[in-house]
Amino acid sequence: MKAMEPNRSMEQSETNMEPVGRMAFEQQPREGAKAIAAFRTYLELGPERSLATVAEKHGKSQTKIERWSRRFDRAGCAAG
Repeated sequence: MKAMEPNRSMEQSETNMEPVGRMAFEQQPREGAKAIAAFRTYLELGPERSLATVAEKHGKSQTKIERWSRRFDRAGCAAG
């Protein structure tokens, strides 16, 4: 049985009109180190994760974490 390859679309992103050729869990264009670190923390927290917990662990406001989540479509990434 052949292993499934990840979907790597080269379509244009609707938000920034750059190629989308990255995997969902990779750092996105213009995504800073702090934002990707927060996303990785979110994933590591498991099923009981919350943006409030991530904000607390990173010393950021929940509003900032929510903004990063929307900007880089991280809710869609974590959902699968």
